[in-house]
Amino acid sequence: MKLFEYKFVEDFGKEHYFFFLKGEKYTIVQFSIGWNDYPGGFYLHLTSGMGKLFGSIFSLYRLDIGLDLIGRNWYPQYFEDQPEPPDL
Repeated sequence: MKLFEYKFVEDFGKEHYFFFLKGEKYTIVQFSIGWNDYPGGFYLHLTSGMGKLFGSIFSLYRLDIGLDLIGRNWYPQYFEDQPEPPDL
C-alpha cells in the first residue's frame, strides 16, 4: 500500500490526481482538481455505492474537483503513457 501518489494528465485541460493510502484495488481518499480548456456550467454530483463509500464531482466554469472516499482506484490504464508533471 502506498501512502501518497500523484499523477498529472493533460487531456482537454490540465488535471492533477492525488491518492492517499492507495492499495492494489482500492484507495482510502482520491482527489482530483483540473482546469478545462472548454468552459461549462455548474454541476454537482454526489454518489454512494458502485465501488465507493462516497463520491462527489463539482464543476464550475472551467474548474473541476472530484473526491472519492474508500473507493476503487481510478482508471489505472488512463495514467499510462502520460507526461511527467511540470516543475512548479
